[in-house]
Amino acid sequence: MIVWSHTSPHEGPKAWRPHIGVDDAAGEEELSVVQTVSDQLFRDEEGRLVPDSQASLQLQLQDFATEAFAEKFSDLSQSTHISAETLFSLLERAETKARRVKLGEGLVRNSTPWAKKRRGVSTPPEELDPVLEGISEEEEQRAMKKATMDDVSYKASSSKAELE
Repeated sequence: MIVWSHTSPHEGPKAWRPHIGVDDAAGEEELSVVQTVSDQLFRDEEGRLVPDSQASLQLQLQDFATEAFAEKFSDLSQSTHISAETLFSLLERAETKARRVKLGEGLVRNSTPWAKKRRGVSTPPEELDPVLEGISEEEEQRAMKKATMDDVSYKASSSKAELE
């Protein structure tokens, strides 16, 4: 993972990478950070681009991968080079957007984006067709008759009278 720090308009980026080393005193592995990029200026005090072919940011795919992903894909050492010009234009755009947000411009919407909702017409009660209603009543009567027949044929293995 890489950490990028930018504190003022004329200061260059600083980048750190994690480093696992061995602690001399205890002899155990120890996680620390190593600064890999140090103040490579790409803007001056007025915020103008400083043309410097050495001022760039080098990122590797493994900087953005989780440990599980890195285990699955071993070749994550490929790197991407971001030039000072690209960093400059990206930073300019980000600062412009940040200023607009701070001033309440841009994405801020003052009016309501939707129209007032109108209450819908209530759904009328469902009415059955007389033919379907007759069929439905016949099915209900058949079901009741069957349930009654099933109840009559049911005999408990031990009735209350037998227990006394």
